[in-house]
Amino acid sequence: MATALSDVNYQSEIFRDTLQGEFTNRLAFINSIMIEAPEEMISSTVKGHFVSVPKWKALSGTLVPITTGMSTSFNTLQDYKDIGVWIEREVAFDFESIIPVIAGVQKDGTREVARQFGQYLAEKLAGIAYNVAKGVFATELLTSHLYDDSGNTININGVVAAKQKLGDNQGLFTAILMNSKVEADALVAKILTYDKAAVDSYVTGRVGTILGMSPQISDLLTAVSAVYNNYIGLPGSMIYKFRQRDRHSLTNANIIDIGNNIEMELYRNSISSGGIDGIIFRFSALAHVPGVKWGVSTTNPTDAQLATGSNWTKVANDDKLIKLVCYQCI
Repeated sequence: MATALSDVNYQSEIFRDTLQGEFTNRLAFINSIMIEAPEEMISSTVKGHFVSVPKWKALSGTLVPITTGMSTSFNTLQDYKDIGVWIEREVAFDFESIIPVIAGVQKDGTREVARQFGQYLAEKLAGIAYNVAKGVFATELLTSHLYDDSGNTININGVVAAKQKLGDNQGLFTAILMNSKVEADALVAKILTYDKAAVDSYVTGRVGTILGMSPQISDLLTAVSAVYNNYIGLPGSMIYKFRQRDRHSLTNANIIDIGNNIEMELYRNSISSGGIDGIIFRFSALAHVPGVKWGVSTTNPTDAQLATGSNWTKVANDDKLIKLVCYQCI
């Protein structure tokens, strides 16, 4: 169904004076712990439903004294089989051409949607990443990388215990992702500090840090049975990639690559409602926690399947190679 004249409050002062859409979503995942996988790791032209994510195992071996007549045994450098799953998604918007005629302003709905879609897509990718995180922590990382403090609101002892899950690698953490309610609790508990704890964020209202980590806020991190999952990591704790979508050679569709391998298809129905313009966006992407593979044969999984623990298998041979932990609180 098209966005019709009745859907738009075109007589309001706000409509006449403000033609720009507003973005409301906080892109915490992409701003803090997710990075795009480099081309040498995952090619944007790779085909199939799954992709190999190359990763070396941690080195092992024993140093031996050098002595006369000694013979040194060779150790091997091995990788492990890490697999990501490609996710195919699309969304469509369409608009009656009569809207700008009656409204009396130069408001082109298709152009506005195209302008907003970059942020919209980033928010949807963050939602996919959130479901992947829920899935890997549901079973495979439940013991090794999750600290359950679900009887308490956020507190400094709990955050320290969660960081300790990575042992002496905990100093690598740079960000903690949380729901806005959890951040508010951290503010009240006075564990948000500014300038190396010299200034109390509770007094100043300034955005601070928690144990040196930058808090990133997203209400995509909704509570389950009143318990919030908060993720502690660093850039690269999760990776993402968009890949090219091939087109049929004989199609006459008006398809444009709008960047980052995002496909935009334009269409027009000229005989309905004085003309309807439409845009369809499509992409093929993955979001992945290195070290935990997609362990089933299911292709193009739904959000619910991504969030299912039994679909993931930990393959890293050293827990410290998985640089993401989960801290649960109420």
